[in-house]
Amino acid sequence: MITLYGFGPGLGMYDPSPFVLKVAAFLRLANIDYRYNGNVNYVFKAPKKKLPYLDDNGTIVCDSTFIICHLKDRYASDFDSHLSPQQQAVATLISKSLDENFYWCLVYFRWIDSASWPTVKNALFGKLPFPLSTIVPLVARRGVSKQVYQQGTGRHN
Repeated sequence: MITLYGFGPGLGMYDPSPFVLKVAAFLRLANIDYRYNGNVNYVFKAPKKKLPYLDDNGTIVCDSTFIICHLKDRYASDFDSHLSPQQQAVATLISKSLDENFYWCLVYFRWIDSASWPTVKNALFGKLPFPLSTIVPLVARRGVSKQVYQQGTGRHN
């Protein structure tokens, strides 16, 4: 049995991670049966301390790109096989661009943008007891803000 590990429902979505959603969408489109286990604590159990990861009958695969490559190889579910080599290159370019650039825009608008931060803060930290409900979001937001700035997206606000 295939098990996909993610963060769990949040922000009104199946999973708030675009990378978990990408793998789940692939599994569904490929008609591959799987079980979804969602809980933020799986980050601590994940081999690389990042989600998603996949357990395919004891074979553990990390990172959405590697997971999809594994699924394509193991289950012969290659949606791009009808594309020419040039078209496959363009598809890879678009996919990588979305993974690398869209992700940071998403992080910015969830964590840094003042209009959406209250919703994200409540969804992620709303159940923490006081004073943790005040301290943890502040520390986490500062850390994410630093990452977004270092990556470059945070320099263009």
